[in-house]
Amino acid sequence: MFDKNKYCITNNFINFVGAKKYKMKLRIKEVQQRKNIKNVELAKIIDMTPQQVANYHSEDRMPPLSTLEKIASALNCEIAELLPVGEDFYHSYDENGNWQGIRKK
Repeated sequence: MFDKNKYCITNNFINFVGAKKYKMKLRIKEVQQRKNIKNVELAKIIDMTPQQVANYHSEDRMPPLSTLEKIASALNCEIAELLPVGEDFYHSYDENGNWQGIRKK
């Protein structure tokens, strides 16, 4: 069960009380490149500026869940495809470049 006294979620940081901050770099840029969608195109679809989209390419900025859902929809992908995976896993694509899910190495 989630204990709100132990965790504090702020933008792209999950803070564990007494621990350091953790960041997560999303794979928005990688998925955009796979689908050949430029920042200008994506920004127009999700009603943002190209600079706002570019800001989400680094681990310093994290979109709210509602924006992440819009990005996934605009890129015609699952939210999970935009998430990073641990070193024991990888994003799997078929021969046509279609995302097949997250697989264990």
